[in-house]
Amino acid sequence: MRCASVKKKNSKEACAANAVAGHTLCGRHIRVKSVTLWKDVHRQEVNGLIKCQAVWKGWKVRRMIKLAGPGAMKRSICANDEDVCTCLEKERESPLNYFGLEENGKVWWFSFGTLWDWSTRSIEPSNPYTKVPLTQDTLFRLRKLYLLRRRYRMALPAEIKTLNERMTRRWTTLCQIFRSHGFADVHPLNFVDIDRNGFRTIFRLLHDDLAAMNPKPYRLLEYCARGLRHSELPTYNYMLMSTTMLHFILMESNSYEIVFQLMSAIYRC
Repeated sequence: MRCASVKKKNSKEACAANAVAGHTLCGRHIRVKSVTLWKDVHRQEVNGLIKCQAVWKGWKVRRMIKLAGPGAMKRSICANDEDVCTCLEKERESPLNYFGLEENGKVWWFSFGTLWDWSTRSIEPSNPYTKVPLTQDTLFRLRKLYLLRRRYRMALPAEIKTLNERMTRRWTTLCQIFRSHGFADVHPLNFVDIDRNGFRTIFRLLHDDLAAMNPKPYRLLEYCARGLRHSELPTYNYMLMSTTMLHFILMESNSYEIVFQLMSAIYRC
């Protein structure tokens, strides 16, 4: 951690020295009787930055609560009192870990990790309580929340350690996205045998197709570049990273055109 003082008495520059262990000042400034702190000199700018940060954090939280669905801020409307897996009471679940869905006038709630794990077990997941298939809107919100949790470095649901089962579940999620865009015949078993060479080919073909678009989707191109750039990773890590990049590509775009191009790359690999 850097020293919290300015470099000199009448300077506005921050001291570049490291702070002494257990203190906020460096060895030189810790002996000074009257220390001018950098944050006091730049208080107006710092307050502006704090306000911007507060606005950003507030928007981020409100976005996640909106995706969490009905009942996130009003648990009294929920039909079930406990999570089906963790048995956690509805009043004790954090809004950021909550997920609710409305079905036939009733609101059912789950811990995010519970419903995510449940949804990855079947190509056509259903409500654990009623066995009614989950709607495309519910699955989209669930996948979007997963994407945001990964992006914001929040806790993610634990995955099975076995590579084959793990890949099957990840392809199940991808196939759900394919089906939501009209590719009704796809199934995870069609893709679980794709190896690292196959993923490299998919990323190369998809990168070339995306690069030909106008305007170019630079973020999607970067995901493809990561898949090509990190191909030297151990097989286990590379396979997981590849499916994560494919998930990002599909969720960032939410476009039939991108889904079609990815399906084309998969069948050409």
